[in-house]
Amino acid sequence: MIGSLLLPELKQLIRDKDFAQLRDILVEFPAPDLAELLDDLEPADTVVLLRILPQDVAAEVFEHIPISGQEELLQALGDVDVAKILNELAADDRTALLEELPAKATQRMLGLLSPEKRKVASELLGYPKDSVGRRMTPAYVAIERGWTVGQVLEHLRRVGRLQQRTVLHQLYVVDKDGRLVDWVRLQTLVVAEADQPVAELFEGTDLSLKATDNQESAVAAFQKYDVTVL
Repeated sequence: MIGSLLLPELKQLIRDKDFAQLRDILVEFPAPDLAELLDDLEPADTVVLLRILPQDVAAEVFEHIPISGQEELLQALGDVDVAKILNELAADDRTALLEELPAKATQRMLGLLSPEKRKVASELLGYPKDSVGRRMTPAYVAIERGWTVGQVLEHLRRVGRLQQRTVLHQLYVVDKDGRLVDWVRLQTLVVAEADQPVAELFEGTDLSLKATDNQESAVAAFQKYDVTVL
């Protein structure tokens, strides 16, 4: 829908180099819609649009483009633009892209990442193909056993503001060594009383997999526990 309505106008704005108005129009639309729009543009025009979008928005749009389209864009974009997008991608989306590239291209992409992001990407790519490890993300919310619901929600608000892409569907209770103790659903927290101990809401199930398990194991666990992340 967005493509058929806006495509002629956007192409004209690109020809006119009216990038300020282009940006104002594009930022009003959700990332999935913008990704569909890029499919209808020539690669050169797609590059223009990705460059004028805010960095975090461009990365989110890029995540919704099919892998084959992502590969084409990486070839069309310069290193500076590629670095901006790759460093903003969620870790699991970045891994999904890198594992499809030829080895030489993957090494080039890794070289464009910040040291911290490169370390994470290299670790995830080090797991066997089709393993759970290839789809992991380091972004999750850890909480403490002794907190109340109110304390958890306040912590969640702080984390959500600082890390927009952190997984928030489930919150994980960890011990002082970072080992998983239990977990709680966000939907359970939001209807509980603020002074209720969060420990009373724990699921009490072993929601974990080994990084070397195959991805079919993850699918089975999703279905068993009725969750969207593990």
